[in-house]
Amino acid sequence: MARGRFTDAFRAFVYKYITSIEQIEVLLILHDAPARSWTVDEISAIVRTNAASLAARLAGLAHHGFAAQDENGYRYAAKGALARMVDMLAEEYATRRFSVIELVFSRAEGAHSFADAFLLRDEHDTDR
Repeated sequence: MARGRFTDAFRAFVYKYITSIEQIEVLLILHDAPARSWTVDEISAIVRTNAASLAARLAGLAHHGFAAQDENGYRYAAKGALARMVDMLAEEYATRRFSVIELVFSRAEGAHSFADAFLLRDEHDTDR
C-alpha cells in the first residue's frame, strides 16, 4: 500500500475488529506461526501482559474467526477476506506502526465524539 492514507476497506476492518494494540500483537503472533498452537502463558510471556486479559483477547479473536482453540491452545484460523485483511494489518503494522496505532485510537475518538452529541445539556446552558 502506498504511503499516505489507508484504504477504506482496511479502515473499516480496523474499526470493526481491532480494539487495542495488545489485540494486534496477539493476532500477529498467531498469524506469524499459523500451524502452531499457543497457550495463554506462552503468548503472555511474549506480550508481557496479564494472563486474564490475554485469555479474554484470545476468546474475542476466536469469536470473530481469527483464532481457533484446540487441546493445545489457540492457533490462527482466519480465512478468505478476513485473512487478507490480517495480512494487510501485519504489513502495515510492520511498516507504519504509528499510523496503525493512530488509526486504532481514532476509532475510540470517533465513538467518543458520537457519544458527546447525545449528552444532555443543563437547562441553564446558553449554547442552545
